[in-house]
Amino acid sequence: MQSSEVLRQAKGGYLPPQAFEQAAVYFSELLRQGQGCWSPDGQHLAAAAQNRVLLREATTLQLLQVYICIDRVERIEWSPDSQLLLTQVARQGVVQIWSIKDHEWTCRLEEGLAGIEHACWGPTSEHVILASDFQIYLAIWSLKDEPSSVRIQHPKYSRRGFTFSNDGTLFAVLRRIKCQDRITVYNSEENFALLADITIAGECADLMWGPDDATLILWEKPGRTPRCLFYSLAGELLAEIADCGLL
Repeated sequence: MQSSEVLRQAKGGYLPPQAFEQAAVYFSELLRQGQGCWSPDGQHLAAAAQNRVLLREATTLQLLQVYICIDRVERIEWSPDSQLLLTQVARQGVVQIWSIKDHEWTCRLEEGLAGIEHACWGPTSEHVILASDFQIYLAIWSLKDEPSSVRIQHPKYSRRGFTFSNDGTLFAVLRRIKCQDRITVYNSEENFALLADITIAGECADLMWGPDDATLILWEKPGRTPRCLFYSLAGELLAEIADCGLL
């Protein structure tokens, strides 16, 4: 049956049985694994089974590689360029990273007794952000050359409230010090040197960069008067929008 005829009959509210003769749904075999995560480029599927990470080809689901972690895998995240896999394991304070191209290369990041509540990639595969338990600090690990880290004390949140600028050169963190919110801006190209420390009047829920990387936009926590705040990197309050509806 021609597609035009199928469309005409569908608009009329009726499709004869022959319209479905060429329609088929195919299922793969059952894969006993969890936390399936597709790579950003759509070429691979990574999934966890106990302490193993299984790497498969996206279209055929052929098993390509098995990575053995030191403990049960709790979370998987692909790097932005689809070349590295970050795995959070059950053991306290440890993250393991695996390479797709070089199966012998591996990286292990440790934060010891501080633990790791959350781990995520930066805007590129060069940086990994680790948030310690109880928001004691953020550790920003650089994987370029020899792995090294910089710690930022007192982040307000472990899964939000920090962001790289659009060009990746600046890093802003929402911090909570002595019951007051602050924005701290660092230069990621100069080993995260401090550029600005701005005191905020309010209880902020998150922040983001403006399109030109010259403005920081913050918004209040739910339960307070909804509003957005626009700050320059010099700490000047540029604008405030108080009537934000359900924001």
